[in-house]
Amino acid sequence: MRNKCFILIGIIAAIAAVLVLSRPRAFRSVGVRVKGVERIDSFTFSSGDVLSDCLSENGVPDTIAYLVIQTLSETFNPRNCRVGDKCEIGWTKKGDLAYFKYWPRPVEYYIVRRISAESYTLRKERLELKKTIMGAEGSIQTTLWEAMIARGIPEELVARLTDIFECQVDFLTEPRKGDNYKIIWESYAGENGFTSEGEIMAAMYRGTESGMNLAIFFKG
Repeated sequence: MRNKCFILIGIIAAIAAVLVLSRPRAFRSVGVRVKGVERIDSFTFSSGDVLSDCLSENGVPDTIAYLVIQTLSETFNPRNCRVGDKCEIGWTKKGDLAYFKYWPRPVEYYIVRRISAESYTLRKERLELKKTIMGAEGSIQTTLWEAMIARGIPEELVARLTDIFECQVDFLTEPRKGDNYKIIWESYAGENGFTSEGEIMAAMYRGTESGMNLAIFFKG
């Protein structure tokens, strides 16, 4: 069985040489436009979200949301939706739901198409994505969260970085003005404009209170 791990180390040279990389990108609309679709809405799962509630909040009637979830359940259990997973809803010119897309990972998605009022189809598709190594660094003025968001780093990566160092740094009490961070991660992009963030490959946090902390990702 292959496990994903982080090695916490005490030297900075391992990531310093590869940090000068591209600037972070923001998430854009997911997927290629489907014929007959007038408008596309998208949303990302947050902590505590339930698919039925998310569909309702994005304008999908409860009766239709039930049929969408029922169709999706033929292959994928909606209870397995995770924080950061992305969804897309396509609407016809009349305001009817045309399709629903759910992305459990950057390169795969499920699409539920509405054929008629009572008929829906389900397909699993795979998107070819180009992988790019991204990097960012900065210093803290108030909090790590605000510093990273100001640099355009996606919220999910901020949360993952704090998880990596949770045993070394108390991010509620220890950060000080002037503390530094660095992060390198995989970013995936499709020709249709879809982007998604992959694994954090390396990270560094150097704090007045916590000292030097580094982590490098590996699959073992």
